[in-house]
Amino acid sequence: MASYLKSSSSGIMRCCILVTMVTSALACMCQPSHPQQQYCKANFVLTGHVLEKNPIDDIQLRGRFGQFEYVINVDKIFKENENLKKGASGFPLSILPSPGDSLCGPKSLRIGTKYLIAGSVVGGELHISACDWIQEWRDVTQEQKKGIKNFYSAYCSQCMIQSTMGGFRQNTGGGTAGGCIYDPAPSMVNGVEDCQALYATCIIQQGQECQWYHRGNDYQDCISRNKPYYHGVETTQSVNFPIMDDVMT
Repeated sequence: MASYLKSSSSGIMRCCILVTMVTSALACMCQPSHPQQQYCKANFVLTGHVLEKNPIDDIQLRGRFGQFEYVINVDKIFKENENLKKGASGFPLSILPSPGDSLCGPKSLRIGTKYLIAGSVVGGELHISACDWIQEWRDVTQEQKKGIKNFYSAYCSQCMIQSTMGGFRQNTGGGTAGGCIYDPAPSMVNGVEDCQALYATCIIQQGQECQWYHRGNDYQDCISRNKPYYHGVETTQSVNFPIMDDVMT
């Protein structure tokens, strides 16, 4: 009997551990999103250097215990709200992990490093989560920088991006001029570059319809490098879209 009880308790423990692992994994899963989608849904978008990384040990910050509060020195604000004015820079601000995000939380940021941060505002606090666009600025591509500065905000309400996984489309609604299809499957399933996310922007082009825009050879080169995984991917490119070369560094 004792042996049976020991075996049963061991089985229950393994089951509990498995359930906990599955629950944690599901909690940390994010819907695949193009950077333009991330920009449009965010309440604020900025770049800045991390000045401080302070452990959260205040019991009142429920759901965030064991995570970190970040103090960011703002370099530039690209999307504003009532607390942050576009173009402002040179001041510190505090950013907290979103409540209830304690199972995984946003990735850890390094002191002294410059980041692009797109997050939300709740109750006057700036929040970031594991599913927000948080990336080292040096890894943001030139096309993404152009989108952040000029293009993304201009087409948030006009061009809706529809996410699909290997042909299964998730309808995200339509903009005033339709939308573009974003398929992250090649990157997520096969580990290759996400060419659409890195080098393409959804804008209104000839015929007043939304299409993927990509200037230069970066997008086509990316498709060519990963050709077996990008068969049939939309490659339309505008020839009359205004050229903007003042890319941020």
